[in-house]
Amino acid sequence: MQGIEKGETALLVAAKNGVVEMVEKIIKLFPEAINDMNTSKKNVVLLAVENRQPHVYRFLLEKITIKEDIFRKTARDIFSESHKGLIQSGDKWLTSTSKSWSIVAALIATVAFSTSITFPGGFKEEINKPTFANEPAFNIFTIASFLALCFSVTSVVMFLAILTSRYQEEDFRKDLPIKLLVGLTTLFVSIASTMVSFCSSHYFVLTDDLKHFAFPAYAFTCLLVTFFTMAQFPYYFDLIWSYFTKMPQPSY
Repeated sequence: MQGIEKGETALLVAAKNGVVEMVEKIIKLFPEAINDMNTSKKNVVLLAVENRQPHVYRFLLEKITIKEDIFRKTARDIFSESHKGLIQSGDKWLTSTSKSWSIVAALIATVAFSTSITFPGGFKEEINKPTFANEPAFNIFTIASFLALCFSVTSVVMFLAILTSRYQEEDFRKDLPIKLLVGLTTLFVSIASTMVSFCSSHYFVLTDDLKHFAFPAYAFTCLLVTFFTMAQFPYYFDLIWSYFTKMPQPSY
C-alpha cells in the first residue's frame, strides 16, 4: 500500500492505491474532487498511471468526462519522465544480450550449414543417392539439419535487427520485444534441431554393440539443453506477457 504524502486528499490516496470503489464513491458525492492535486501538481489520473493502477485508470477513462487528450498526454508524460533511465539501461542490456545470442546463433548456423551438405556415410555414385538414404534416422537427420539452418539464420537476422534499432520509446513497446521473442524462439528451436541432427548422424557411426550405450548419452545431453532452455523460460514468459498485455500489473 502506498503511503500518504502531504497535501493528498482522500481521492488521490484511493487512486494511488487502486481502490476503485472509493474513487467512484468520492467522485459521485463530490464531483469537484476530480480537480484535486497534490503538492507536486499531480491529479488523480497522473497518480493512477504513475502507480500502475489500471483499474482506476479504466474507470476514469470510461466514467469521467475529462478530455481524452489529457489522459493520453499524462500517460505519455509519465512514461517519458519516469523511464528515461530505464530506456538507457534497456538499450545497453539489449545490445549486450543481442550480441551474445547472435554469436551463438551464428555458430549454430555454421554447424548446421556444414552438416546439411555432408551426408553421414558418404554418397553412393552408383545409385546417385546417399549411403543411408533408406534409413529412418537419415530422414530425421536431414529434416533436423534443415530446421537448424533455417531457424538459426532467422535468429541471427532478428538479433541483428535489434542491434540496428533506434531504441526509441515506441520501439520498446512492440518492435523490440517481438524481435527478441522471435530471435529467442528460433534460437531455441535451432539448438534443439542441432541436437537431434547430431544424435541421428552419430547413430550411423556406432556399431550395434555400442548403440545401446549411446541412448543414455543422448538423453543426458538433451537433458542439459532442456535445463538451459527451462532456465530461460521465466524471462521468456515475461517477454510474452509484456508484449500481449496493454496495461501494467497493479502494484498491490
